[in-house]
Amino acid sequence: MSKINEHYAFPDSTYSPQLGEVVDQQGLTKREYFAICAMQGLLANEYLGTVENIEECSVRHADRLIEALNLGEEE
Repeated sequence: MSKINEHYAFPDSTYSPQLGEVVDQQGLTKREYFAICAMQGLLANEYLGTVENIEECSVRHADRLIEALNLGEEE
């Protein structure tokens, strides 16, 4: 079974007139999307910290969520 992190958040297919065919677009990874959501929440709550701290905290939250979701799939 594939892991949550291996999937994309918003995959899409679109027609490319230049190529004359449908092209798959992967979009953001779920890790990137979860980190964006975590960062948005931290910034919306006037989280005080350095940019680096906010970045690290956002990615850490995303990784923890992915771990929890992967554990849920294994059960």
